Amino acid sequence: FVVASKWVQDRYLILYALVVCFIGLMLMIDWTKLLWFPEWIYLPPYVNRFVAGYMTMNAGFMTGRPVTFALYSKLVPSQYQGKYLGWMVAGGSAARTLGPFAAVFLYYGIPGLGNNLLVLFGTEALFQLACLVLVILSW
Repeated sequence: FVVASKWVQDRYLILYALVVCFIGLMLMIDWTKLLWFPEWIYLPPYVNRFVAGYMTMNAGFMTGRPVTFALYSKLVPSQYQGKYLGWMVAGGSAARTLGPFAAVFLYYGIPGLGNNLLVLFGTEALFQLACLVLVILSW
């Protein structure tokens, strides 16, 4: 990240991270179990695609998180940086703590073959897409 930030602007790194995370999340959805999709969209075996999507999403996340923290610390006034960055880190910790419970609820609580993965990864992909649109609009 440090090497890339010397040659690439932060907004390009955030754009890259959001696009890569969105692609990774789309790969993690098991499209073959959704019976209402046309047959031509069926992709290769799901486990390989899930692992590739997971690795792709992590590559985007590992690029986007440090850039987001750096931009946040640049935008917040110096007298409030510790307080607001602490809230940002606490929010991430709460998400990592409560996220698995929400994921289990969504995975086992939604009926229909393949719909649980669509809701689980699809909602996150929609959030990524919304962030991507906001980044492009605020360019």
